[in-house]
Amino acid sequence: MEITALLFRQMLVLFAMMATGFLAFRLGVFGKTGQKEISALIVRILNPFLMISSILSHTGEADGPVLLQNLAMVSLYYAFVIAAGFLYVHLRRLSHREQCLQQLMLVFSNVGFLGIPVVRAVYGPQYVLYLVFYMLFFNVLAYTYGIYLAGSLADSPAAPAVSAQPAKTGPRGASPRRFQLRRIVNIGTVSGVIAILLFILRPPVPEPVQEFCSYMGNACVPLSMILIGGSLAQLPLREIFRNPENYIFTAVKMLLFPAVGILLARLLPFAPEVRNVFYLVLSMPVASLAGMLAEEYGHSGNDVNKVTAMTTLASVLTIPLLSLLYA
Repeated sequence: MEITALLFRQMLVLFAMMATGFLAFRLGVFGKTGQKEISALIVRILNPFLMISSILSHTGEADGPVLLQNLAMVSLYYAFVIAAGFLYVHLRRLSHREQCLQQLMLVFSNVGFLGIPVVRAVYGPQYVLYLVFYMLFFNVLAYTYGIYLAGSLADSPAAPAVSAQPAKTGPRGASPRRFQLRRIVNIGTVSGVIAILLFILRPPVPEPVQEFCSYMGNACVPLSMILIGGSLAQLPLREIFRNPENYIFTAVKMLLFPAVGILLARLLPFAPEVRNVFYLVLSMPVASLAGMLAEEYGHSGNDVNKVTAMTTLASVLTIPLLSLLYA
């Protein structure tokens, strides 16, 4: 019950930050242009510093077996969500378009903007190391499997047509289904690799440098939540809550799949810290990147963004609730 109370308190704090962002956007404190600039600031500067500062604050020694366990758990996580998502959409006999949309949203969860603050607050900065591996896999899959699913939306007859314009093919005229391997090498993967190397090699880092990284990284948490709140402020919330399919998906994504995954993971003989991070990652809502991919390659970003909003709001309650299954 202690971890449940801690998670509930932390989610309320994060929700208050999101509400602040929601109100700030609605009151005109920042707009769409400002949101894009804040997003770029977080992704390109603050989030990498958050990962690196968390590793620098890690006082333990590099434990090879535990890191290998975590790598195995990350692989099992993505294998589970991909397989479970594929099975779910086919059992429900959804249309081709809905299959692609729901698989995209089931596979890609908010392991960065929301995952890092939650893991860091509940378990400590040293646990961010294990989350870095999830973020590396996330980036690789997003620009391979994610683009494949999003590009499949453009092939669906139900996809909205764009009149008098050529079909959208992604950056620089690339095919919607073409894997963008060069995009895997980005600030997220590079900073993740740097963080892992810092942990393994343990180079001497001057204290002022550590403090600088810490201050920069700490700014990521409130700004990330404010950014999520600003995104919610731009969506027609009434439409979100009027669609019954959104409730079904949210129950599956935020309760059913995590509960099954947590119960199965409890049977594995892995270190507690590895399983704890796995539990929280399973509980995360849909990532905003899923909507970006759906918009860029399949003209369906708005549909994904609505579900992202609903799962994010639901996570305030579902993440603490799922913690009852940890023990």
